[in-house]
Amino acid sequence: MKVINIKIKGIRVTGFYPKEGNVEFLIDFNDGRDQQIHKTVKIQDPRNLANHIILEITNVEKSKKVEFDGESILGGYVNVKFENEAGIKKKMAQFFLDVLTKVENVRKFKEATGYIDAIGKVRMMRKEF
Repeated sequence: MKVINIKIKGIRVTGFYPKEGNVEFLIDFNDGRDQQIHKTVKIQDPRNLANHIILEITNVEKSKKVEFDGESILGGYVNVKFENEAGIKKKMAQFFLDVLTKVENVRKFKEATGYIDAIGKVRMMRKEF
């Protein structure tokens, strides 16, 4: 059995499409080497999105590390552990809620200058863990 320890390092907005309401994220994590996952979503439920990203990272790690040694049943089993998983999920959900709030504010603007500034604020959002 292999145990993979993952540390989520941060998340940042890399793109924002106001017309569709979609936001692009880049999630940085480390499983012994630095890696990233790129995700484009329309945020509806921040907590569910945080859980989904953790699950996606888990599945990616499990699919990369699966090897059967021919003898042990547990040899091909991969256990993925996150450093402070509950805290990371909470911080991610709060970050997504903050992004969602700013995305909703973009739609309220009627003037070009306020609209452009609001889009810029969404695109500059990031969170380090």
